[in-house]
Amino acid sequence: SNIKIRKNEIIDEEKRNEIAEMRRVTQLKEERRLLLAQMNHQDQDKYLSDLDLATEGLSNAKLFRTIYKGDFASVSLNRDDVDFSVLFSHYLNTYASYCSNKLPANKVEITKQVCSAETVKKNGYGVEINRYCSDWRTVGTGLYATPEMYQAMLVIDRIQARDVIGNTWDLIIKLREDPFGYVNKYAYNKQAIESDIIALMTMNGCDSPALRRFAENLRLFALNEPGITINSKRATTPSSVILSENQDFDQLVNDLISVQSRKWSMNKYNHGSVYKVIITSKDELGQPSELTAKYLFNGSSAGSVRITFNQGLPACLYFSDFPYSCKTADRKVAAEFAKGKYQQ
Repeated sequence: SNIKIRKNEIIDEEKRNEIAEMRRVTQLKEERRLLLAQMNHQDQDKYLSDLDLATEGLSNAKLFRTIYKGDFASVSLNRDDVDFSVLFSHYLNTYASYCSNKLPANKVEITKQVCSAETVKKNGYGVEINRYCSDWRTVGTGLYATPEMYQAMLVIDRIQARDVIGNTWDLIIKLREDPFGYVNKYAYNKQAIESDIIALMTMNGCDSPALRRFAENLRLFALNEPGITINSKRATTPSSVILSENQDFDQLVNDLISVQSRKWSMNKYNHGSVYKVIITSKDELGQPSELTAKYLFNGSSAGSVRITFNQGLPACLYFSDFPYSCKTADRKVAAEFAKGKYQQ
């Protein structure tokens, strides 16, 4: 029928337009690649666009591009997540293996902890009942990194070390709920990140300006610093909003705890239960640098939290049960705070 013929014509036309657009973008990317190759590093950083990082076919393409663009509020991971630790460490090790000739003269060796002594416990019959590592030592891996990236990795390692108890409880709960599903999903995600990182370096090249920007934003994300946006400017927020003293800090704290409580394994936060919010210190600009608050969970149980700020924005939450463990403040909530959502 004529209707069917017309429908097929429309489908064919859409396919032709799609192919033509793909060719146009491919040609534009190649033109940009050649132009970037003629620039110095400073000019490359200013000229970078969304087109310059190749991520086609990668399982984590969206995540990589979001980090590359410096849009940290939209990143699906937190820096204290195990998955981010896997991503960062594998990037560091893969670059060290594939791109060692691009490292600077002041490169530093990546180290790891290995067991140097074990303690063995036996029962009264001489049968071993327990064995664990009782002493560790630091050894070199033979792989190297820039000092800046290595220092960021040490920060992530310290976060993971402090969160080991919480991560263990979270793992126990997930294994109870779906033991085989969780193990398979974790293994798949880890393998996907590893293969994607290798492909990312292969497609873009070790010394490409786009990969260099991705690495720098990866480092800034690890340090809980603002990212560098596509126009080569460090992501900032309107100081007039941040400096406003008329802020609903009760609601801000509530929203920050609400997001963080989604990861709690044992307790349930009473939404809207925040009380006794006190700004305990301010920076030289009069912006909060630290506040404390109380809240309720599991019905009538009381907890407390200390929140630190960086350049006027919430940065870390320290809960009373883990007072030295920084739980990174949700970036979307922080971005909304900067935009004036909590102004009264």
